[in-house]
Amino acid sequence: MDTPLLVVLVSLLSVGALALGLLVGYVRGYRRGYLATPAHLADLDILASVGRAILGAELKLDAICEIVYQQANKIVETSDFQIGLFEGDDYVIKVWVRHGERLPEMRFSGQAASGLIGYVRRTAQGIRVGDFRREWDQLPAHPSYESINPPRSALFVPLIAGGESIGVIAVQSDEPERYSAESLRLMTLLANQAAGAIRNAQLYAQARERANQLRVISELSRRITTTQALPNLFRQIVTRVHEQFGYYAVNVFTYDERTEIVRLRASSHEEFDRRSLQLKSGEGLVGWCAKHAQIVNVPDVSQDARYLPVAVLSETRSEFCAPLMVDRRMLGVLDVQSNRPNAFKTEDVFMLESLAGQLALAIQEALTYDAERRQAERINAMAEASRAVVSILDINDLLDEVVDLVADYFGYDRVHLFVRIGDRVVFRSGSGAHSARWSVEQLSYSIDDNGFIPWVARTGQPLVSGDVQNDARYVVGAGLEDSRSEMTVPISIGNHVLGVFDIQSPEPQAFTPEDVTLVQALADTVAIGMRNASLFAVEMRRRLLAETLRDVSEALVSSRDVKNVLNELLKSLQKVVDHQAALIALLRPEQGDYIVRAAHGEVDAQAVLDQTFPSDDQTPERLWALLRQLQLPDESLAESAHDRLFAPMQFGGREIGLLALERIGADPFDDEDIKIIDAFANQAALAIEVAQLFAAKEEEAWVTSALLSVAEAMSSSLELAQMLETLVSLTLMLVDVQRCGIMAWDAEAKRLSNGTARGLEPSAAAEFRSLVISDHPLLDLLCTCSEPITVGSGTLHPLPEALVRLFGMSTLLVMPLIARGALVGAMFVDPPRRDGDANRRMQILNGIAHQAALALQTARLQAESNERQRLERELDVAQRIQRSFLPQQLPRLDGWQIATFYRAARQIGGDFYDFIPLKSGKWGIVIADVADKGVPAALFMALCRTNIRAAAFNREDPAETLMRVNELLLSDSRSDMFVTVWYGVWDAVTGEITYANTGHNPPLLISADGSSVELAAKGIALGVIENIKLEKRSCVMLPNDVLVAYTDGITDALRSDGTEFGLIGLHSTVLHHRQRSATEIEQCIVQALDHFTGNEPQFDDVTLIVIKRTGAKESARATLELQIAHSAQGT
Repeated sequence: MDTPLLVVLVSLLSVGALALGLLVGYVRGYRRGYLATPAHLADLDILASVGRAILGAELKLDAICEIVYQQANKIVETSDFQIGLFEGDDYVIKVWVRHGERLPEMRFSGQAASGLIGYVRRTAQGIRVGDFRREWDQLPAHPSYESINPPRSALFVPLIAGGESIGVIAVQSDEPERYSAESLRLMTLLANQAAGAIRNAQLYAQARERANQLRVISELSRRITTTQALPNLFRQIVTRVHEQFGYYAVNVFTYDERTEIVRLRASSHEEFDRRSLQLKSGEGLVGWCAKHAQIVNVPDVSQDARYLPVAVLSETRSEFCAPLMVDRRMLGVLDVQSNRPNAFKTEDVFMLESLAGQLALAIQEALTYDAERRQAERINAMAEASRAVVSILDINDLLDEVVDLVADYFGYDRVHLFVRIGDRVVFRSGSGAHSARWSVEQLSYSIDDNGFIPWVARTGQPLVSGDVQNDARYVVGAGLEDSRSEMTVPISIGNHVLGVFDIQSPEPQAFTPEDVTLVQALADTVAIGMRNASLFAVEMRRRLLAETLRDVSEALVSSRDVKNVLNELLKSLQKVVDHQAALIALLRPEQGDYIVRAAHGEVDAQAVLDQTFPSDDQTPERLWALLRQLQLPDESLAESAHDRLFAPMQFGGREIGLLALERIGADPFDDEDIKIIDAFANQAALAIEVAQLFAAKEEEAWVTSALLSVAEAMSSSLELAQMLETLVSLTLMLVDVQRCGIMAWDAEAKRLSNGTARGLEPSAAAEFRSLVISDHPLLDLLCTCSEPITVGSGTLHPLPEALVRLFGMSTLLVMPLIARGALVGAMFVDPPRRDGDANRRMQILNGIAHQAALALQTARLQAESNERQRLERELDVAQRIQRSFLPQQLPRLDGWQIATFYRAARQIGGDFYDFIPLKSGKWGIVIADVADKGVPAALFMALCRTNIRAAAFNREDPAETLMRVNELLLSDSRSDMFVTVWYGVWDAVTGEITYANTGHNPPLLISADGSSVELAAKGIALGVIENIKLEKRSCVMLPNDVLVAYTDGITDALRSDGTEFGLIGLHSTVLHHRQRSATEIEQCIVQALDHFTGNEPQFDDVTLIVIKRTGAKESARATLELQIAHSAQGT
């Protein structure tokens, strides 16, 4: 349900409950004879007056408090008056009058439990103080304030709602014994009547605040989920939250896991934002939150030892910190500070926790995106470096180029390259000012020395430390005394170390495992370059070999297809190393075996391709057996020597596969051949890794392209059925499954239905369309699980028998279709194959499921929109029908002017008026107000109008007419609705009006001389109880007299400060314009009302009848006064 609609429902229910309470109390009192005494009648008049006024306030807290003040003014003298409400430990005065002067609303922090106010709150009992001076020692508590001129007497009355004191009404006087016990009783009656309405208004305000918070969270969530730079994201968050909720300071901190430092990234407080604050883990409330990964809500920072004062945030009184975490990984802290103590209530905590969760996900997504981007850049840099390094055959140029590449592509500025010469490791090239010093000093180490560089040269293993100061193997290099991290990897071919690659950083924990992998890969490439250069420099006769290696390297690095890479490798290897058979087997770590991916020999290589063999001690024997399959069966060579060799292909210290060769003849593989084969193996490993990375990128691009095709197909379809048909068809085409079905979820009925399927038998597909799944454990699973899950045989979750039968499968993969966090349907497919493409298929399935969820959600929203439009059209028709019930023409009588006005608060309303021609020639005048709004009120109005006309047809006594209408309403209607009616029988000849009233606002009769009287009569609203008794009264309108009948939509109208237009506003307007015509008077009233309310929305129907007598001679005013007095005495 939409949040605004929820708020409206809460308000309607609250108002309805209050109205029902008033009516029930009235009826019970009436039935018990409670109205028998004048005191009780006065009590009920107070209740009715308060109830009517509160009903018109529409759950506006300030307006209700203002009404209570106005009603209290009728009971006691209120020159010193206050209505105060409790908000936790605070006491908030909503209406405050002191010495007759109206004061603004005031909050007293921590004062809700002190003095007489605190005593009334604790005991929920009222107090009457006759004389503070005389009773001071006997008082249960003393006032918490000090005054030069303290009051002498007072009343303190609790506001009790739901058994809890929610506030106090207090009146005070400078005179002793100003208030009696009766005053306390009446004020208690008023407080009891008002407390429920105040509590409902508070709840309504809380609901509106929660709705506003949810709206802001939704808006921020939309902004957060947009991929953008983190500084922009942080700035948007702090600015928006600060502007919307007015917090003193909103700050976002990020947490560095390596350094355990919390850094300020953005703040809504400009001066604090410029501080670039850094905190250690555990330092201050923010650091404590980051260290313990727990929410911190401190109502008073001055009382919390963890609080770290900041000069520019000196007004901070309370603080809230929420950890920004994803999968238990600490990313940062959302810190909100307020200049009010105890500022973060339950609703604030809810909103800020939700925002923190969204922000954490956004940070994680941005970090992941940034890491992937950097990884892609480094992979491209690796390819560039490989092409550059392997093409340089001068050893010095090669090393200098490597240093430059590392500085340019990886951003390291302390790079060092050492070459192993015998048992020493000699510095040859580096970056940084210290490198020049090392060159001049000809820095070198023995491989037996201590230090990272000798250790790596000695062991041939990479070494990384994020805190070198605590590593015993570390030796400080000249000019690098501030180094905190060091990464050293061997430059090696096979087990032969050619040199050492060393990188240092002044930052702790500066190197990640990904850095090590990439640098090791580069080192392996450098090793190849160094080896190639060495071979070229040592012996010119190996020129062809060096050129071949270079060509092979370039070809392998530039190729992106693994199969082509391996075949090209074997072809090039044949040019430089004589052999009869060769193959390449790639390691499959998950299966624990090798698979032959390339082969070359004297026979067709297809015989051994794709054969697999386990990785164990028998691996060499299995390789030799496969190599023999690549040779011709020549018996003459049976006794010839066979020399076999295999070399592991490694990348970054990780085995990728094996390169195996066999030579037949007297010449075995020599050291030079072995070195060449090792070089090819390492080149192959590098090329394979790059090709596999590229293949992964291509696969990702293919998945993206497939999902874009699905999205385009969806955008071209408008009907839900067509979109779902397209989706299930595309699923079969793109995911390589045989069966697919989609069903929509009905949240209210808790069932799946409206299925669409492909891949089923025609009869099964037809049955699937009408299939309904309810009352099955699968539905509970879908409501609690957002990930794909295998359901059916062999799992913990049963599959509905109908799906087993229709799909012909005992096991299905079920994908919940989630849109905006809510289940909208389910997609069923047969479980896809578990092979190398399984991840790609699952990505596409997830994308199609997402499109299906959007399609179902869009269809539901469209249906709701169509329903709203239909209701709007029906309301327009209802409005025209209701308008037709009002008189189309007003009576035209000599000597009389009549004007009317009607304006509904909604499209249709519950007010109505009527002029009924009676048999005697007289006219019935009706003005009424149904106690509701909208369609129910309009329907009840139509029923009331019909019954009034029927009852008035053969009756001229207005009281009898309305009592008959009451009987008809109670017999015809089964609703809890009621109506207030003022009904008068008007003799246009004599000017006499006989009238009765059932709880309606009494009309005003304004005489020509400016005197006025309300045409009131005792009675209860129609449609409430049976056998009512109504009072009949009469009056006579003289020339230039004006009668104004109205509904409470006029007198209860509010302007922006909560002040009512009131009876005073209506009376003064009519009195001022009484000399004008009836039409002009009506227009003046409406203009005055609209001017008073300004832009405030109309919350109740407005109905008005103006009747003016003109043209007759002056009659004695005394006659009218005698008639009215006589009528009052007679009743």
